[in-house]
Amino acid sequence: MVAPDIPTQATPFVGRDEELARISALLADPACRLLTLLGPGGIGKTRLALEVARRETERNAREVRFASLKPIGSPDHIVLAIAEAIGFPFAGAEDAKQQLFNHLENKRALLILDNFEHLLDGAALVSEILSRSPHLVILVTSRERLNLLEEWVFEVGGLQVPADDTQMSINGYSAVQLFVQSATRVRPTFSPQDEWASVIEICRLVEGMPLGIELAASWVRTLSCREIADEIGRGLDILTTSARNMPPQHRNMRAVLNYSWDLLSDDERAVFSRLSVFRGGFTRDAAQNVADASLLTLEALIDKSWLRHDPGSQRYDIHELLRQYGEERLNEDPEAAHKAYDRHCTYYVRLLEQSWLRLIGSEYKAAYNAIEAEVENIRASWNWAVRNNREDDFHCAFKSLWLFYDSGNRFQEGEQTFADAASELRAAGKDNSVIYGRVLAYQGALLYSLDRISESKARLEESLEIVQRLEDPDVMAFDLLEYGMAILFESDNYDLARSYVEQSLAIYRDLEDQWGIAYSLQWLSIIYVYAADIQDFEHNMQQASPYAEESLAIFQQMGSQWGIASLGNHLGIHALSLSEHFNSPAELERGKRFAEESLRIYQETGIQWGMALSYWILSWAAELSGDPDEARRFVYEGLSIVLKYRLWRHAYYLLSEVAEIYLRQGETERTYGVLAMMEQQRRKLGQAKDNWSLATKIDLDGDLPPNLRAAVVRGRTRDFETALREVVQHLSVPFSNGKPPVPHPEPLDALSERELEILRLVAEGMSNQQIADHMVIALGTVKTHVHNIYGKLGVESRTQAIARARELNLI
Repeated sequence: MVAPDIPTQATPFVGRDEELARISALLADPACRLLTLLGPGGIGKTRLALEVARRETERNAREVRFASLKPIGSPDHIVLAIAEAIGFPFAGAEDAKQQLFNHLENKRALLILDNFEHLLDGAALVSEILSRSPHLVILVTSRERLNLLEEWVFEVGGLQVPADDTQMSINGYSAVQLFVQSATRVRPTFSPQDEWASVIEICRLVEGMPLGIELAASWVRTLSCREIADEIGRGLDILTTSARNMPPQHRNMRAVLNYSWDLLSDDERAVFSRLSVFRGGFTRDAAQNVADASLLTLEALIDKSWLRHDPGSQRYDIHELLRQYGEERLNEDPEAAHKAYDRHCTYYVRLLEQSWLRLIGSEYKAAYNAIEAEVENIRASWNWAVRNNREDDFHCAFKSLWLFYDSGNRFQEGEQTFADAASELRAAGKDNSVIYGRVLAYQGALLYSLDRISESKARLEESLEIVQRLEDPDVMAFDLLEYGMAILFESDNYDLARSYVEQSLAIYRDLEDQWGIAYSLQWLSIIYVYAADIQDFEHNMQQASPYAEESLAIFQQMGSQWGIASLGNHLGIHALSLSEHFNSPAELERGKRFAEESLRIYQETGIQWGMALSYWILSWAAELSGDPDEARRFVYEGLSIVLKYRLWRHAYYLLSEVAEIYLRQGETERTYGVLAMMEQQRRKLGQAKDNWSLATKIDLDGDLPPNLRAAVVRGRTRDFETALREVVQHLSVPFSNGKPPVPHPEPLDALSERELEILRLVAEGMSNQQIADHMVIALGTVKTHVHNIYGKLGVESRTQAIARARELNLI
């Protein structure tokens, strides 16, 4: 039973069970006597406070009184509003405030003061009431902190939104529940079944803001959910309703935000409008350089619910609807807007340029993380650069972006980024420019990493023609090197591949580019080692050595983690080849040491494809050492990475070792099945036939017994990924020593303590917003951590992440 002075609501309350539990716990804490529910307009503070009031009343926990301060125009009238809410009549000539204090002195009650943000000059009254009324607890809703010593703050975020489009259910996702509930009131026949993806997108676009969800849902009478989502993406105009019983101040989002905007100072409005150019959050340094935002102004905007701050990452974030509103305000002054976008572009170009030496040096991981946090800002900067003829600024920046995508197993995302950039340049008529040649070069390199070799060569050829004509030697050297690598991948024409890499090396030497020199030397050594399988072994191995040694010396001088690890794997292959050919225990130990050191660096830096190769080399070394169980263990861990990150090219090397293991164990059918898988995948990728694995020594098309012929047919016709999963599953059975091949998830996935904490909360069923509230960090920061967790676990949804984490004993 709700107290008569507590406003009743026309629609059911949705979600927020965790928030309600935490608020109840705070209100039950004797130390917390003033709790402010803080958040922007439309986030649901009042509705949450009313639900708290309802539950407190039903439990008969204490007397509850609700005072709406929205109609109050002056702090002088707060006393009257409170008196009216508690049903206290003033009498006599005594001062009204003193009469109220006397009445409240022994009250055991919860007093709710709703919408305090426009009456902050009267906040001292709240402090006085608390000092005079030791048994009174006050709950305030406000868009701005009261900034009183007694104040505890609970930041109200959006409702729970599904992490991905595959979670096609309203169960557990209060944002979706509210949308469906609101849409059904407008159109009783509404069903989300055919529009799940768009419903989820709408909830994400408004970041679970209840008012935004309700306003968006009001349009289902005339628009599809896809159309509603598209309109929200274009601006705030769609977020409005004609419902007569909706409070006037909540009938459209712009009116809600106009009210909050008017509460800001002129400086705060100017700074916030400039901050709206950021995407995906920003640092304090970025805010100061781009928006002239002082620390005091940033703090003021946080206090007034326009900004969010994550103390863990030290990043700031803006709710997307507020950011859109700020951008509209910024664009009202075209000159100021142009300046802000220009400064934003300059800042992130400089960040990428400064990242290159860190990526190829001793600070790879820190540089990678810095770029990862700013990917959305970098994309926005590029779009601005193209539209405003500033794309030349990205000449040096693109190199960092390429290595970020390539080393971070983000090949698809990176290729699409450069493909989009190329399309924008073509549309702008700049397809003969140096910058266009550079974009094609890095797109071609990422196509190579995706094993799309013919496309890679086409982009590299086009790039090479442009940069040769326009005399851009840096990219020319890069094109020649990548083209040589592509030739090596698809054919055994070692001489041709070597000629391209040698041309690249000559240019890099002229440029005195140490990274380019070392990288070219590494690939020359690799080509000679590959050639040793079919040509003069000793001669080619001798030729490979000085190139590798010079490359390693340069990488070591640079302190290049990336280079030392990459070359270390190659030197491991070189040593094991010599060990196998000459039966040399010393070379065997040398190869193991190189692979172990490379694996250590790759685990520290999180470069997954490097780990997969290191595990292959270690499995090879274990096999040569006569330890089949250890070989199998390394293969298992390597293939687990391959599956998580879909590194199909690297699967070939590891499967060759699997075939060797099966053959030695007498599992002939499995051996032939694996070899058939390898052959089919090699042909699919257009990869040259090797001269070292069992695939070249066993004739799969010869006269085979029926059981082996059937194994070959299965291996050639089954889906590669499915078959690979079965191989990994089979490898996971206990070894001869009784020990299962447990992978090492901590170094393998390199989840930080913060990521592990968030992963555990995900497993408990918390939404991103709930996690943000629980950990007192920004929603955008949680999203970034969840994205990183997905990448490290090699999954695409929360369900998959939880399953994978349990498999690895992370939770």
